[in-house]
Amino acid sequence: MIFNKWFSYNETNEDLLRLRKKFSKDFNSSDYNNILIYDLIVYDGKNPSCLARMEGIDGKFVITGVAAEEGIENITLEDLSVRLMIRRAIDSGAEKVYFIPTEKSRKLAEAIGFKTSEEIVRERESMVRFGDVGGDCC
Repeated sequence: MIFNKWFSYNETNEDLLRLRKKFSKDFNSSDYNNILIYDLIVYDGKNPSCLARMEGIDGKFVITGVAAEEGIENITLEDLSVRLMIRRAIDSGAEKVYFIPTEKSRKLAEAIGFKTSEEIVRERESMVRFGDVGGDCC
């Protein structure tokens, strides 16, 4: 069974800390001192299998990382995680969501509808997606 758990600033648990450490290269644009954040863990059964992070940066909702364990259908869990992040941002009043892609996550972002943005976020290229996600997840 797939389920997820949300974390906000100063909330941590063993799974979150372990995944942050394991996937640090996929979250190199994250600011762990930022208090405007959502971290999301997607569990595959009892296993914490995917981590995603969204931060409030200069009034924007920005996904600063997504990564999943190897050996599972990680693109599906990563896809689900990003879509959940988009939904959370839209439910919070955003009209658009930004994404700071890594080489690994760029293809995923494009598949979900993110387009290259002219805006630089944290001195990095960003992508942007307007509106909510549809029901064609995964």
